[in-house]
Amino acid sequence: MEKSRKVRSESNPEVMKKLDDGKIIGLLYERNEKGLDAIQQKYGSTMQGIAFGICGDRQDSEEVVNDALGAVWGSIPPQYPDPLSAYVFRIVRNLALTRVRTRSAAKRSGVVVPIDELTEAIVSGDPRDENAEAVDSKQISDAVNEFLSRQDRTGRVIFIRRYWYSDGVTDIAKAVGLSRVAVSARLSRMRDALLRHLKEKGIEL
Repeated sequence: MEKSRKVRSESNPEVMKKLDDGKIIGLLYERNEKGLDAIQQKYGSTMQGIAFGICGDRQDSEEVVNDALGAVWGSIPPQYPDPLSAYVFRIVRNLALTRVRTRSAAKRSGVVVPIDELTEAIVSGDPRDENAEAVDSKQISDAVNEFLSRQDRTGRVIFIRRYWYSDGVTDIAKAVGLSRVAVSARLSRMRDALLRHLKEKGIEL
């Protein structure tokens, strides 16, 4: 009964805002999503401000914050950042900068590239060598298809809607019946798993 009261108490937004960073990190080490909720309550407005200041777009900044939460979930553990706030804000800043660079490149090329969270440069080799780029692209495509074939249906839907159709985390969460935090966390795990898979295939990004 005492444990139940404690969980309900920690779910209160005002209580979550007051959790110290060590307790938040402890929740993340326990793989308890309340750790992400606490980060949102405690640092969410600052995260949003950083993202919007760089992106200049409300929807983009919301997506950056969601992606940052997923990155935090994917990196803690093993990371134990001190201070936590600086770590979280640095992730937000880097993701926002990457999004702006990718958006600018897409405008120049006329092509939407929704995989900026995976890597800034998906094709290796000399970019002036069109034949090498085509080969690398096919290798990557085959590897990604193999990776997706190993995922469950929900994982495939989340991945494809995010990286092929550029759907927002909120829309994906509604479609698959999960929370935004859960979708962000799952995307983070899938990104890490895909990059490991690509390296196993000899594809260095």
